[in-house]
Amino acid sequence: MQISPKENPPIDAGNIVQEIYREEYVPVQQIQRREEDAVFIDENPQIVLEKLMKLKDCNYKERLAFTKRLGELLTWIGDSSIENLNIIIQQILEDADEIKKNFIAQLEQICVFLKTKQNSQELIKQHVVKALQELLKSNNFDIKEQAGNSISIVAKELNERDRGNLILTQVIQMAHDDNNDENVIIAVKLFGQLAADFGSELSESFIALEILSKGDDAKQPIRKEAILQLANIAKVLSKDFIKHRLIPFFSKKTEERTWQTRKACLDIIVQLAEQTDAENFDLITGRLLALLDDQNKWVKQHAYKQLGKYISIITRSENINDKLLEFYLKMNDSDIKELGIDNEIVIECALYFPAVLQVYTDKKWPQLSKLFMKLINHKDKVYIHNISLRVKKPLACSIHVLAKFLGPQQAYSELLKVLEQLLQDPNDEIKHGAVENLGLFFDAIEESKRASLIDILLIIQKDQKKWRIRELIAKQISHLAQVFDVETVFSIILPVSTKLCNDNVFAVRKAAAKQIYELYDKFSKSQNELYFNVLKQNILGFANSNMFNQRQSFVIMCEKLMKFEQFQVDFLEAFIHLGQDPIKNVRISVAKVLQKHLYKPNQQANEGFFRDQTSIQTLWNLLIKDKIVFNSLNNKKYPIVNLQKVQQTQLTQSQVKLQNEQQQQQQQQQQQQQQQQQQQQQQQQIISDDEQQKINNATVPDENPNKEIMILEEQFEKSNHIDQNNNNVELINQEEEITQNIDNNEIDIKQNKQEENLEIQIQLESDINEKQQEDQTQQQQQDEQKKVQNDSQNTQDNDEKEIEQE
Repeated sequence: MQISPKENPPIDAGNIVQEIYREEYVPVQQIQRREEDAVFIDENPQIVLEKLMKLKDCNYKERLAFTKRLGELLTWIGDSSIENLNIIIQQILEDADEIKKNFIAQLEQICVFLKTKQNSQELIKQHVVKALQELLKSNNFDIKEQAGNSISIVAKELNERDRGNLILTQVIQMAHDDNNDENVIIAVKLFGQLAADFGSELSESFIALEILSKGDDAKQPIRKEAILQLANIAKVLSKDFIKHRLIPFFSKKTEERTWQTRKACLDIIVQLAEQTDAENFDLITGRLLALLDDQNKWVKQHAYKQLGKYISIITRSENINDKLLEFYLKMNDSDIKELGIDNEIVIECALYFPAVLQVYTDKKWPQLSKLFMKLINHKDKVYIHNISLRVKKPLACSIHVLAKFLGPQQAYSELLKVLEQLLQDPNDEIKHGAVENLGLFFDAIEESKRASLIDILLIIQKDQKKWRIRELIAKQISHLAQVFDVETVFSIILPVSTKLCNDNVFAVRKAAAKQIYELYDKFSKSQNELYFNVLKQNILGFANSNMFNQRQSFVIMCEKLMKFEQFQVDFLEAFIHLGQDPIKNVRISVAKVLQKHLYKPNQQANEGFFRDQTSIQTLWNLLIKDKIVFNSLNNKKYPIVNLQKVQQTQLTQSQVKLQNEQQQQQQQQQQQQQQQQQQQQQQQQIISDDEQQKINNATVPDENPNKEIMILEEQFEKSNHIDQNNNNVELINQEEEITQNIDNNEIDIKQNKQEENLEIQIQLESDINEKQQEDQTQQQQQDEQKKVQNDSQNTQDNDEKEIEQE
């Protein structure tokens, strides 16, 4: 197999820039208008509360801005906002429809705020439920529908009694409003949404009966909404009620004359079938088969779109129906494709093809393979919508699933050519889908035939322009190492992995480096020490490289190699050395690896081996002093505990400080050596004086035993002060002598320089005079030559004239 990437057509950069400019250009006047129309909320909560209480006096944009953030503002203001909440809500309920819609969107956050207070249910009833009851009476259908959706959320915060008294009673009133169909439709929808909150008993005795009665209403929109809610109430109803009441009602509606009602039955047929037993499932399957052959075009189209999804939910073998497969195999026929718009039926067919194969198993593969090849070779007649991508991509992403369902032998014989075709597809998304699970596809093939497939891996990773494909391969190195034997991994997978670790794109290098640990584990467990030593040398080659990106790849490898105890012997020294790398990116990578190793929460048994080692701790302490490195760490995901508050200075600054300190220490040592000699002499004199005092005071009683020690300390301090003063005087004198010597040297140097300059000037003047004399002599010689030439010419001219006269 040979894969050659097609060259991309030339791109006109000028046109692209112009298109971007047109899309992103914003006139200055429009920007100024935005700034003028902006609404600024005060930072003082008391001022904001006063603004909310007088919301009706604000302009429209301010009212809209405050309403959009009402839940956040109430939480920020605190308890004082609850006392005035009725006044705020009442102003909003009397405002424009757009402001009401934004208020409904804030009700859930307001409930969360009220739940934190005492008597939360009373507050929710008093403020939120009361506001929703008013909004359900609105003349705007969108507001009523949005309020109905919010009621189903708020009802969970109330007890059963309040749900019945405050919510259910109003929904019943709306359901029996014969003068307003919109209220009836919203009430039916609320019945379905609230059924789970009211329980099975109330649902069977009241809610389900209400929905079934509305399903026989004279008006088609009400019947349609009642049918759409059957799947919601079926989750709460008993099996007996579903069998004797719900399924017969559904079957009757699939035969109704109006096609909109039959189409609505198809919208819920999958959800309803999932909640039934085997017997009722067969009844629903019979109604689906009838609708697949419906006379109405829209009903038939919708039935085919639901077919693949319906087959995918079959879990019991007794419910498998071959007639469903017959209709499924027709989905790519021309007469069926024409039913849908933009080949929607074909797209649904490709999307659920793996699930259909799973249900009917490889026994039906001879029939399904023909449809599969048609889908793989699908071509667009109209290139605007790119239907081919939507058909092929699901199959490319799931080809490893098909290989698993078909078995090792059929997968090799039937799907290998298809895989090669998908890898050669000009569309990158299709190619990515095939490469993404390439390791799982190899795993589904017989082990004896896997070695022949390794060429695919070598070819697809050669294209330097497709770095995303190389990244997908890099992420599968660990799985490929498990699929193939040791010899294939050493000869093929290891060179590919090493190349990917040295890729030009960082994402590829990072993905490949994180997978090297699997090769290390596989070779360490094998009996071939040569393979294991070669791998270790390759890894250390990255650590000792002159290129920083290769050293960075080594650090990323160490993240998972540190799970092995052998890491201390093989790589720990190189890892610690890179902690002082001159490139900051390498040091940052070392710090991130150490942070995960030291502070990762919920570590497994094979993690954190080197946490207590002094070398690791000293390296970590050195790295966190680097301000750039410290700021790059993820302290939220891996919180650093017991971190001392140290000044975060850069390493360059610390090195400069160390150098300065070393120089100062050397100077101090030289001074101390001179001082020690003088101190020794003075101490000897002090000791002799003390001995004499002790002899003289020997007869005096020891009234104050510590007095002598105090005297000695004072004398010692005085001597130290005298020594220091003498040393300081000597140092000052030395410094003055040095400065005088330096000044004298500078004066001598200046005099010497002046003398040298005078000599140079004299030499230059003499040279200039000599040159001038030489130039004068040369000019005289030239003038004489010119005179001679002129005389000769004159004589010649005279001779010629005489000859002419003769």
